[in-house]
Amino acid sequence: MKHLSLIIIAFICEVSLAAPRVLKQEVGEVRFIATGNPGFLKIEGHGKEAKPTGSVEILAGVASGSIEVPLASLETGIALRDKHMKEKYLKTNQFPKAVFRFENQPLPKDFEIGRSSLKDHPIKGTIEIAGVSHSLTVPMNIDSSGIATTQFEINLNDFKIGVPSFMGVTVAEKVKIFIKTQL
Repeated sequence: MKHLSLIIIAFICEVSLAAPRVLKQEVGEVRFIATGNPGFLKIEGHGKEAKPTGSVEILAGVASGSIEVPLASLETGIALRDKHMKEKYLKTNQFPKAVFRFENQPLPKDFEIGRSSLKDHPIKGTIEIAGVSHSLTVPMNIDSSGIATTQFEINLNDFKIGVPSFMGVTVAEKVKIFIKTQL
């Protein structure tokens, strides 16, 4: 009976540790950089209110979850450019958020949120932008306090997003994205 009690306690502890962790928005940050062609133009955007949301579940060294970014609150600092980005290219009225989903991603055996860290650990998943999904592997960094960051590139053509062009300046097809959140 004593052994059964220990097994039940161990099981309850494992299940409670596996509860999905909701991302903490107060630490969240989203930024992007698009380069113009010719290369003198650099468009930097961020989300004042575009904080990543979602949850991550880690069970027996395997991670699954989703991270969502509200696209309508992204800003570049120029109102007309922001309007075109949201209405013409990202179509935020139809597709208000970008979503990265991942399932059954193995983590190092000794990794534990809040006690250890990860550096450039590959997480394979699917990202959906403007209604189009595409496979993507991102390098995930998680520090010992649970702050998670990633930086990666997307190709606008992969998501059937037209390449923005205005007065002879065209934005490059590849856009760098930076996301920070806390688990």
